[in-house]
Amino acid sequence: MLTVLPVKHTQHYNLLDFFPDCMLPDCPDYILNQQHQHILPHQQSFLDCTEKYCYFQGGVGSAKTIPAVIKAIKLSLDIPNNKGVISRLNYDDLFDSTWRDTKAVLERLSNKNIIPEPTYKKKVQGDYTEILLHNGSEIKAIQGKNWSRGLGASHGWFLVDDAMESMEEF
Repeated sequence: MLTVLPVKHTQHYNLLDFFPDCMLPDCPDYILNQQHQHILPHQQSFLDCTEKYCYFQGGVGSAKTIPAVIKAIKLSLDIPNNKGVISRLNYDDLFDSTWRDTKAVLERLSNKNIIPEPTYKKKVQGDYTEILLHNGSEIKAIQGKNWSRGLGASHGWFLVDDAMESMEEF
């Protein structure tokens, strides 16, 4: 689940730049030696959602995490000094899924010189749990089992991955 606030865009980002490169050897969009990306129809629907709370559900491997992470990062880039939280029940699962994808999207944007390299800080269980962006926005990783420690009225968005793991906490 991702909560979404209305956004007044200050800079335009091409959403395709957020997505990983297509790896399909027989892709009809392939042009010799040129990388390209795709947004699947269900991903586009989620990215276009303007409701206050967006819910995204599907089976394992159905391409849900990347658009959720992209929407969260885009909110952080579009709104200076925005604070967001990415959560999953345990750090181990969070670091092995959604948080890894979050850092990969930011690295992709930085490597393409679309954004400056973010600052990572506050290590917990071997991984950084806070990311500071060039515009003052912050993204934090928290455990769902310690959900109350990470939220506050000043957060502009939150993303809960595999919320069914944390039903009691919500």
